[in-house]
This record gives sequence, C-alpha cells and structure tokens, in this order.
Amino acid sequence: MKIAIASDDEKTVSQHFGRTRGFVVYTVNGSRPVRLEYRPNTLVCHGEEAEHGANEKERHAQKAHAFADCGVVIAGGMGPGMREALKRAGIQSIVTDQETVDGVVNALMNGQLVNAANHECCHGKEGCSPERQ
Repeated sequence: MKIAIASDDEKTVSQHFGRTRGFVVYTVNGSRPVRLEYRPNTLVCHGEEAEHGANEKERHAQKAHAFADCGVVIAGGMGPGMREALKRAGIQSIVTDQETVDGVVNALMNGQLVNAANHECCHGKEGCSPERQ
C-alpha cells in the first residue's frame, strides 16, 4: 500500500490539502514504511487560480486521480469536496493533528493515527481559524 502525506517542506504536515506544495509518498510492506518520492502538487484545488464553482468537482476528481496508486492520503486539513472525491476513487482520506511527516508515519504504523475529519478547509467562512483557510 502507498500513502501520500501533504507537506510543503517534506518534514511537516501541510494544513491545507489543496494548497500544499507537494506530497511525501511512502510504500508500506508489512510493518516497514519506505519513502518513495516527493510529488509536487501540480493540480491546484483552491486559491486565486481556482475558485469554488461549477468545475470544483472536476478539479477534485482530477486531484483524486493523481493518487490512484495510493490507498491513503493524509493532510492537516481537507475540505469535504476533496474527501468525497477521494472516497469515490476508493482512496481513504485522513485529516490529522500530527505535525510531522515522521509522526504521521509512526502513528499510522502503530495503529494510533486519529482521523480528525472535523478539521476541514473552510475558505474564510465565519468562525474558521486562519490556518484552516
């Protein structure tokens, strides 16, 4: 199984799936994770280049397709549209409070990675903390 972890610097977990610079990808064989690559984020989901609208579902589906070889995608924050697109593609999404990529991998391998799915991107909506925008 492959897992992809959103990260801007390959060390810390990105708080915004759609705006991350890239993804650290591991393969897990048995109980041993092996780092494979760092995939740059070439598909923008949100930001100035792509606002919410009619093509939002298509952009999310394209992003999900980019992880077709992964069983799990992990980030510090992820909107419901992206989570749904990953689910439709048969990919598990996990939103985590873990701050480091190593912490995510260790918690996942020990069966202790908690899915904090309530940490979704809210794109400036009232009551949203700045790190989730």
